[in-house]
Amino acid sequence: MPIAARAATVVSFHDAGQGYSHAYGGFAYNVLMYGQGAVSDPGNNVWNGFGKYAGPGSTAFYGAGNPDSGHGSVPNGNPGQPYAWHNGTSASGTTLFNPTISGAPDTGNATSAGTISSVTLSATYGFDNGANGTAVQGSPAWILNHAAVSNGPNALETFVLHNVPAGTYSLYLYGANFDNNRGTAFAVDSGTANNGISATLNDQSASPANTFVEGANYVIFNDVTPNAAGDITITATPNPQDGVGNSNLIGEVDVNGIQLVSTAPEPGSLALATLAGLGLLSRRRRRA
Repeated sequence: MPIAARAATVVSFHDAGQGYSHAYGGFAYNVLMYGQGAVSDPGNNVWNGFGKYAGPGSTAFYGAGNPDSGHGSVPNGNPGQPYAWHNGTSASGTTLFNPTISGAPDTGNATSAGTISSVTLSATYGFDNGANGTAVQGSPAWILNHAAVSNGPNALETFVLHNVPAGTYSLYLYGANFDNNRGTAFAVDSGTANNGISATLNDQSASPANTFVEGANYVIFNDVTPNAAGDITITATPNPQDGVGNSNLIGEVDVNGIQLVSTAPEPGSLALATLAGLGLLSRRRRRA
């Protein structure tokens, strides 16, 4: 079951390599997701993007025809970082990305609440692929219709989250082809798969899928911890169950996105719990 993230920090990434297919002002751009993933994180809709496209200052996302993020359900000034990883370069910085000055260097990634995050991303995979179809901004299909893809029985993809603060996390990992007829097996260098489900097996219910379903298009790893260097490493391979008693195509890896969820309580909640404990201890002493 998705965890409630109201008392947690969420950092979200998705493959935004949409082939410059969203038209604004006579030009074509990619567009970041703005909305909820499988994580229950109400009111916090900011995502960062990765893909094999040009970097800051290009018109991969913003330009003369699309000077700000205010389109569809997306508010102006959405600070999601579209260049979290682009063609081998990872975004890093202590200030948020600003769509109106999209060429500014050294900007960092955002949390789902639109605050700066130390977490950075690196990736190794084949290519970006998908089809926009009727996907609506903010819907599950916006995530599940584009993916980092690698083909072949020995296909392997690697994603590394760097500079992750010490703590315990859950990872939500999305794996679906836009045709919704593939599967991806995930492994993480720490933690355990929720309900023992470590691979997606797309259910062909829609093309693309427009509902988040654990085991069909995403999986969760719990009790994930970064190593001493602050890294969390995720690997993805083709699901060997593709084509076994189903008509899914074999030999393909599809990774749509990653959500990193801190499972530590908010400092305020921890302080209240501490105070409550101290109060209980005081009462016990008085009774003694």
